[in-house]
Amino acid sequence: WGQWCRRMEDTRLDQDVRYVEEAVEEGAEPEGASQLSFADVFVRSGALEECVASVLRQPVADDAELTFLFSHCLEGDAVLHRRLADGLRVLGEAFKDSARPIPDEFVEQMVVVVGAM
Repeated sequence: WGQWCRRMEDTRLDQDVRYVEEAVEEGAEPEGASQLSFADVFVRSGALEECVASVLRQPVADDAELTFLFSHCLEGDAVLHRRLADGLRVLGEAFKDSARPIPDEFVEQMVVVVGAM
């Protein structure tokens, strides 16, 4: 997560890299294709959804990086992003402390909620 955060925060890391819209046909020149930022690629990849599932299944003590990812990928202000990250971590810890497996259906629903934001 740390590397993703650094790429979003410091666009100079990508100055020599071109991300091109996937719809470009193979073998065609990408001249007319739209270029994407790393943040755009990250959001389209589904990686944020995997981060949400991961923090629910294996909560981390410090959710600063998840909050940062939310701030770059979701609508809302810093308070919303912090509360969302904290809430997901607390839910993950509650299941971990109870020694009960977190139901996949629950994780899927939380991913849908975050994806809708």
